[in-house]
Amino acid sequence: MNTAYAFNLTSTMGHSTPPNAKVIFGNGDVFKEARGMATSLFEDYSPEHAVAKMYPYQHYRISGKNILKNYGSDITKLYYRNNVPGCMHGEFWIQQHLRYIRKFWDIYPNTRKFHISKTYGCHMPSQNKLTCAQNDVPLEHFLKHFANMYKNTYLFLMSDHGFHWREKSKFNEIVAGEYEHRNPMLYVISPKRHENLESNTQRFVSHYDVHKTLHYLLSGKQSPIGKNLITQQIPDKRSCQDAGVPKKWCNCFVKTDGRNHLHSQKGEI
Repeated sequence: MNTAYAFNLTSTMGHSTPPNAKVIFGNGDVFKEARGMATSLFEDYSPEHAVAKMYPYQHYRISGKNILKNYGSDITKLYYRNNVPGCMHGEFWIQQHLRYIRKFWDIYPNTRKFHISKTYGCHMPSQNKLTCAQNDVPLEHFLKHFANMYKNTYLFLMSDHGFHWREKSKFNEIVAGEYEHRNPMLYVISPKRHENLESNTQRFVSHYDVHKTLHYLLSGKQSPIGKNLITQQIPDKRSCQDAGVPKKWCNCFVKTDGRNHLHSQKGEI
């Protein structure tokens, strides 16, 4: 029976995708641990392609330079159209990612598989809520079907960072907004129940821990940094230093002159 675990106490390693993806995927070493498996990557975020740069293979690699960039100002049509369901291609963009995963699993029915989808999501400042909400229903339908069909598969639903938008708003200039930025989403759907996964949902988790867990699932090996969320229990009252989180990205509150602050890249907020 599949069991879902929600991790609410997480932390980033940097402001944007590249530094966080580098830690999660070990600068590409997780792909080396997946040797002998069928692997694939679907990354559409045009400005960076941080994960694609680490992916060493050409087969099943969808990460063209202009997958989304070539839409220009029409990119919003992939997500919404005057609040009416549908998009430029008659379906939401997330559905194309999910269909790819289903087909990839069907092509290799008796082979161990490892796939990563990094999809452009909630970056539009005035449409964050609407854009994300349009992903919810397709993702829910996919997970219900996929988890029942492929009962021996682990699914990680995660973000490299939380909401951030510094250019056109002051969202990250307040403590609550910056806390969200440094608190990425992490859910693990496991094909079986794990006591450590359950207890670790109440612990402070970093990208290093996700990396170590991926290492273990792919090869049975343990990377030297982080905690394996499946086989190890994260200590209570874990500090940022213990978790390997840089001080300037620590998501903890500290008191200065009786006021709450967050550690920040530029000192304190």
